[in-house]
Formats: sequence, C-alpha cells, structure tokens
Amino acid sequence: MNTYQPDDGRLPENHVSDAFCIDCPLGLFSNAGDRGCSKCPAGKQAGSTECVNCVAGQFSSSTTNLKCAECEVGHYQSKPGLPSCVECIPGQFQDQKGKQQCKDCLAGQHRLNTINDTNLTKCVDCPIGKVMPITGAAKCVDCIPGQFQDQEGNKSCIKCASGRKFNASIDVGISVSNCEACDKGEYQPKKGSTFCLPCLTGSFQNVKGSSSCKDCPIGFNNGDTQKKSCTSCEAGKFQDAVKEATCKGMCYTFL
Repeated sequence: MNTYQPDDGRLPENHVSDAFCIDCPLGLFSNAGDRGCSKCPAGKQAGSTECVNCVAGQFSSSTTNLKCAECEVGHYQSKPGLPSCVECIPGQFQDQKGKQQCKDCLAGQHRLNTINDTNLTKCVDCPIGKVMPITGAAKCVDCIPGQFQDQEGNKSCIKCASGRKFNASIDVGISVSNCEACDKGEYQPKKGSTFCLPCLTGSFQNVKGSSSCKDCPIGFNNGDTQKKSCTSCEAGKFQDAVKEATCKGMCYTFL
C-alpha cells in the first residue's frame, strides 16, 4: 500500500503495535519501511505502491507534477518514462494530443519548421511552380526546365507539349505560358523540351508550334535549314522526288 509509518509521535490512542500507517497524499509514494512519503521523479507518476513510468505519448516534467500529461499537438513521445515530449521534425506534423509518433506530410505538401513556419499541426500545399512526389518532405522542389505547374499541392510537374520549347525568362515553371510555340521553320517532336529543332534541307514548316516538318513536294527544293517554305525548280530544271535539297539538271525541249 502507498502508506508510511510516522516517527513524530502521531500515533492513535490505545495503539497496539507499530503497525499503524498513514496514507501518502496524492502524487507521493513510499517504499516498504519508509518513515515518510517521497515525490516521484520526472517521467513518472505515483501508483498505488510505487512510482510508475508515464506511458508513451505522455510525460511528466518535474517532481511537482501529480500525474503524467499528454504530449501537446505538434509533439510526440515514443518511449515511456520520459520528462518531455519531442517536437515533430520538418516534413511531419501532429494534430492530436498524446501521440507516440508524428504523421508524414502527404505528397504534394511540405512543412519547413522554420522561424516563419512554426505551425507543427499541419502541412501546407506546394505552391505554384513547385511539387513534391514523396511523403514526409520538408520543402517542395522547383519544376525543372521544360516543365511547369500552375496549381498548388501537386506531386508532379506538367511537361511542355510537343511543338513547344520552355522559356525560362518568364516566372519559371508556374504556368503553361512558359511553353512557347516553336517558330515557323522549326519543330520539336518531344514533350518537355527546352529548345526547338530546325527543319532540315528538303523540308519546311510554315506554321508555329509544330511537332514535325513537311517534305518539299515534287517540283520543289530547299537547300537551307530552318525554312518556312520550299522553292519551285527554276526554268530548265526539275525534281521528280519529294524532300530534296536541290533540283536536277537541265531539261531539254526538242522542236
């Protein structure tokens, strides 16, 4: 029992033996044979006969505490019998009291835990132009050149469409406007590119934002790159194939 035997003469009338004991006050304890009660150390609380550890998710910070308290939101304690709880690390949060661990931020979110970000109870969405593909992240990352993200809280960026190139001179990666159409005479077959390719000899492109070039038709040629059109063969020459850089030799007319 959580009792002690006083040694200051406070014994009841007609006591028969020294077996008289007094209950310890709430929050104090005594071991067998003690002549007084003691305070439980930090990390413990008084049980029926002894001090017992605070359970995981709780703490007792000093000997003046009568019982253990739950860890506050934003904190946790995974071990029993400790005097304090632990703050959630960056990338994690806890919105409930008395928990043994923190929760990871979801993909598309982050929590920095800096001077300007002291809220330990929730994560925030990645801003426009940034993403986070994994859980438990402290901060989001920028979209790489060739990609953008115009919405908050996303796990991945969007690649520029084929026929376009990424323009990093605009606010980087925050909208589809970063993806500019390839000029006439250029093309880009792949998504997420930072450049356009010139149409080769024998081909052309007369519209913007194309993923391929067009072949010069029969009777036309193109000996330059990045051309917007092909040129018809001059008088006395011909071309009977498509996608040719030059026209063939002289035509002869017999009278």
